[in-house]
Amino acid sequence: MTDVQAPGGDEQADRERSWDARLRSHIRGGRTFFLLFFLLLASLALLIGGTEARWSRLGGEVLTGGALLLAVLAAQASHTWRLLGWVALAGAVCSAIAGEFLNVPAVSGLVGLLFTVLLVASVPLVLGRIARHEEVTWETVVGALCVYLLLGMAFANLNLVLSFLQQSAVLVSSIDPYQTLARGNFYYFSFINMATVGFGDIVPATNLARTLAVFQAVLGQLFLVTIVARLVSVATVRRREKPQPQTQAAEATNPEPSREESIRTGE
Repeated sequence: MTDVQAPGGDEQADRERSWDARLRSHIRGGRTFFLLFFLLLASLALLIGGTEARWSRLGGEVLTGGALLLAVLAAQASHTWRLLGWVALAGAVCSAIAGEFLNVPAVSGLVGLLFTVLLVASVPLVLGRIARHEEVTWETVVGALCVYLLLGMAFANLNLVLSFLQQSAVLVSSIDPYQTLARGNFYYFSFINMATVGFGDIVPATNLARTLAVFQAVLGQLFLVTIVARLVSVATVRRREKPQPQTQAAEATNPEPSREESIRTGE
């Protein structure tokens, strides 16, 4: 005797899929940029807002590693980049532990270098994934905003790596020049600089850091006023031009008369 499958069994199976299966489905469909955007915001909030709290720094670094992995997965990159994304996540955990409990600056420097490489590489990967979208949607716009956040994080980690390699501060506090800046301070300066706010509480201390700051400010503004603004305008126009379901139903119920019928009616 064969088993008879109940109607709606496939739909019920889809609803009962595990969270990782649903996440893989979203990744294959390119619908992960909203999740990536909020994950990036959460990591920045923990790193910048909780600089003095150990748990906040730990959570921020782990979330940053998770965001890098998700960025590579969302961009549907090659197996090599996905492997590096997993390495970045593991490195974020090791760096957080080594930096907070073991005081091993070399590990933090190496992980910072890995973060910089992955953040810089994630920008063209995510942009390439956006370019493959068949139409501009709000998922596309949020993907472009993710690129903006990735750029800011990349410059922050680049300054961190320069500080590690030069064994001297490339950014200093104008309030207390002898203060040792935490990791969150580098992220704070990066986004304040890219937004061209310029509070002046943290300033670049070397010529290379000043050059990077100018380049970042110009690149960030050009990205916002060109790519992001263009995508928002296209998405808004297409949403307005898209026919509403009520309109389509009305047209199907009351179709417009043909030219021949109009002529007969006129006669």
